Order: sequence, then structure tokens, then C-alpha cells
Amino acid sequence: MRTRAHPIDFRDLLKRMGPGVFDRYAPIAFGDWTMSVQAGQGAYSTPRERRDDPREYSAFEVALFHGESGAESPPEEAPCPEGQWEFDSVGAYLEVEEVQALFDWFRMHDGEPHAG
Repeated sequence: MRTRAHPIDFRDLLKRMGPGVFDRYAPIAFGDWTMSVQAGQGAYSTPRERRDDPREYSAFEVALFHGESGAESPPEEAPCPEGQWEFDSVGAYLEVEEVQALFDWFRMHDGEPHAG
């Protein structure tokens, strides 16, 4: 198990990939896992409108990808809230604290985050 050097707020890593209402945040990659954290129009987030600052959202949509495979369910040991994973691969309306806990878990178990 790895130890963290210092806390990182996942929202500090969220960068928009392009202009427009439907632009998405770039994924956050760890070792073998990639975490897609989305918010805005068309995402399971609160609010469901585009905001410039990720701190203006109180809930996010999260999808997880392992290696070259498509979206996957979170590992059993990962801290995931019950009943908020749509079709077992997308976390819907996850609160900031829940996303942070998942981010911290992947950081500790799969390596430091980098641009996906």
C-alpha cells in the first residue's frame, strides 16, 4: 500500500477539454485505473448546468475505467456509496466528499494521479 505525500483536492485536477456547454473534464489517470469525473449539462451532477469552477458543483458523475477495458464497476474494497452507481459503471450524483474518498483510495492503491 502506498502512502500519500500530501492531500490533493480532486477538483484541482479537473480541466475542461474544450469550449461549449457539453465540454467534458479530462480524465484523471492513476496506475491501471482512470477516473472520469463530470459535471454540467447532460451529466448526473448538481447543478446540471455548465459552471467554470468545479467547486461550484455539490455532486458529480463518476465513471471508472481499468486498463484498456470500458467502464467498470468500482473495486469491492473501494469506498463507494450504495445505490448511486447506474448500471454498475457510472456513479450518479456523488457528493464532493464521496468523490474525494474514491480519488484518495485510487491514489493510495494505484499511484499518483496524472492527466489521462
